[in-house]
Amino acid sequence: KTYGFMHPTNEVKGVSTINRGRGCPRANNRCVYCGIMDLTIKVTTPCIFWKEVEDARDKIKANVFYEAFDSMSSVPWWIRELTEKRPEHLSDTKFITYAQAREVNDKIVKLFKNFGTVMINMGLDSGDYISLKRLKSEKDSVEGNKNAVELINKAGMHVFSS
Repeated sequence: KTYGFMHPTNEVKGVSTINRGRGCPRANNRCVYCGIMDLTIKVTTPCIFWKEVEDARDKIKANVFYEAFDSMSSVPWWIRELTEKRPEHLSDTKFITYAQAREVNDKIVKLFKNFGTVMINMGLDSGDYISLKRLKSEKDSVEGNKNAVELINKAGMHVFSS
């Protein structure tokens, strides 16, 4: 019932966390935002990803997954590859994923939608331009955050922001 509003066409039978990707492109700029020492982007193969999804589906009937990758929007090629290699019997699987607002555009939104994303977690962090620059970088802005939320909502996905 908690997640039903995000999954209107199918019943939510189970929700599970998965973490097949790790990292963030901010690591190259010596970002200190989250304090994680190694933010080098690493992902598993689609085969391993879908095997883990299938296992959770078999064991606990999960059909909604929270992919805890720090910055899934940073690897559009991986989202595309996962979508293309999704086994047919897992076609109704839905996801909650992470994105960085500064990376959200029409192409990323379409990739997330095709992948089966129903909610995107984004660190919007502040409605203040100065704070965003201090917390993140010159590439982050209030306008960019607003645009990201609007694009995601327009595509019928939900935003969870921190």
